[in-house]
Amino acid sequence: MNTFIIHRSEFIIPKEAERGLFMKGILAIYRREVGSYFVSPIAYVVIGMFLLATGFVFSIILANIIERTTMMQMRAAQTGQMPEIDVPIQVIRAFVGFVGTYLLPILMPLVTMGVYSEERKRGTMELLMTSPVTELQIVLGKFLATLTLFEIGRAHV
Repeated sequence: MNTFIIHRSEFIIPKEAERGLFMKGILAIYRREVGSYFVSPIAYVVIGMFLLATGFVFSIILANIIERTTMMQMRAAQTGQMPEIDVPIQVIRAFVGFVGTYLLPILMPLVTMGVYSEERKRGTMELLMTSPVTELQIVLGKFLATLTLFEIGRAHV
C-alpha cells in the first residue's frame, strides 16, 4: 500500500503526498520545532547574537562609507566636479554581503546541528524515527523551523 513516486529532484516522496498527508507531517514537525525554539533560551540567544553582530557590523560599514564619501566630496570640491555617490546602495551591498558571506554560514549550521543534538539529548530521536513520518518530512520540517527562526531574527535588522 505504501508506493512511492520518484520526482526529477531524485527525492523519494510517498504516494500520500497526492492527498496532502505529506504536508501534514512536515507541518507537525515544524510546529513542534518552532515551539521548542521559543520555550528554551536557544532562539533568544541566537537572535540576540545575530542582532548584536549585525548591529556592530552595520555601524562599522556605515562609518567607513561616510568617511569615504566625505573624502570623495572634499576631493571633488578641489577639482570642481561632484562625484555621483549612492550611499544607501553602498551600505546595503556591503551589509548584505557581510551577513550572507560571514554571519549566516556560521550561525545556520550551529543552530541546525543543535536541533539534532537536542533530539538525542532529550531522548526523542528514537521516537521521531519510529513515528509515521518519512525522513524527508523530518528534514523539511526541521529546516523550515530553523529558517523561520532566522527570518524572525532578520526581520529585526
